[in-house]
Amino acid sequence: MAAAVLSLLAREHILYQNRQDRQSLQQQLLLDKLRDAPYTRFSEPLSLDQLTQVCRCSRSTLLHLFSQTYHSSISSYRRRLRIEKACALLRQTDRRISRICAAVGYPDPNCFSQVFSRTTGLTPSESRQQRRCTVIFTAGEA
Repeated sequence: MAAAVLSLLAREHILYQNRQDRQSLQQQLLLDKLRDAPYTRFSEPLSLDQLTQVCRCSRSTLLHLFSQTYHSSISSYRRRLRIEKACALLRQTDRRISRICAAVGYPDPNCFSQVFSRTTGLTPSESRQQRRCTVIFTAGEA
């Protein structure tokens, strides 16, 4: 009788572990989609509803997992991606700043310039002249 109970408990433990492993794998796949969707489409408008469709999860799950994993909001993450890409374009090309801001998803050059300055501490022109650009993380965005 004791052996049967132990066997049953062992089987239940294995089933529980398999369930946990499956949930962990599903969560990792979701996190990969969450990381990649804003990255691959950083210059396009991307709503929270679109992300929930891509990831096939609820808004609350999406926001919770993203902030827990990346210690940042989705909008802050996308803003950093856009500014990092703009920094690279400023260093590597002679494109006009208005073209660079459009290429990274900012249709308004004034808005781009403000966000860029707030994020890097330099204007886009200063960044290009100095050939350096560092994204500054604000509190809560580490």
